[in-house]
Amino acid sequence: MKLTNVLMMAFFVLCSFGITSCGDDEGDTGIPLQPSIDKIEMEDEGGEIAISLNTEDFIIAGVVDKTNGKDQYITGEIYAVDGESTRYDERLYLEGMGQLQAAWNGGSFCIVRDTPSSLKVIVDEKITVTAFGFAIILQSSKNERKAIVVRQKGSEGYTFDKIAYALPKAVSGLGTYITPLQTIPPGVSGKYPLYPYHYIDDTRVVSYFRSDERNAFAWMDNGKIEVEVPSGIKDNLIYYDKTKHPYDESTYLKPGDLDENTTVVMDVPAGKSAFYIKFNVQYLNFPYALTLTNNRTGAKKEFKGTWIEGSFTGDYEIVWIR
Repeated sequence: MKLTNVLMMAFFVLCSFGITSCGDDEGDTGIPLQPSIDKIEMEDEGGEIAISLNTEDFIIAGVVDKTNGKDQYITGEIYAVDGESTRYDERLYLEGMGQLQAAWNGGSFCIVRDTPSSLKVIVDEKITVTAFGFAIILQSSKNERKAIVVRQKGSEGYTFDKIAYALPKAVSGLGTYITPLQTIPPGVSGKYPLYPYHYIDDTRVVSYFRSDERNAFAWMDNGKIEVEVPSGIKDNLIYYDKTKHPYDESTYLKPGDLDENTTVVMDVPAGKSAFYIKFNVQYLNFPYALTLTNNRTGAKKEFKGTWIEGSFTGDYEIVWIR
């Protein structure tokens, strides 16, 4: 047997037993990229899933929308490991430690890589009836790709249970409404009749719901849920308006207590002919807790916020300037 034939046989034997890389890049372990789970199914309430990987040699090359089959890359925010946002509204990718966040196509999620060989996938509760899905694309330094597919069911919605209000601890705030500059006819001095409330553009009471909690108004269509609202306080008790209002972020107006025909006689200072009026505005903040019932699980969800009511107190000050 020729020497060349012997050498060729030895080469193939070594390759078959993995003693040499046989053309692969030096350092390749031959271990395929493998997450501990590559398909995640979630209910509409969302949740958090921990994923471990068999290697540290990977990046997140992108996140793809799988909701409608168009496989569009998702954009969002990219955060460094210290929580500082590094990029806004960019195609999601992550080369090292950090996290990705996005609100997309009716769903929202966060992907966290806080150790070299693990991921956490946090999916927020779905507030729309359509399902949501996305794929996390992992890529190794050998350009091997692996997808982790996450699918979330659409929301079955919530039913209104109750709303409860608490007394404001005190008058929640005072504001000031200042009229434009007013003048009186030349040559007038001494007593001058004035209709002070005629200088207010709108004397109606302004009321609205406010909440800092996420999705506090997203669980029902505007105008669909009507709730009772406070109309005032007497003897340390809350009195309620006869008319219910939709639970939403709209502003509501109702007639106030000011009599726009009120007349006062003011003394005109000598040499003065221009003035403005400062009216006091009172704000009452009624804390509330709104309770909803999950249509699928029966679990309760509570949102806290404030019913704010602003009205003119009737007090005012006339300020002469010239």
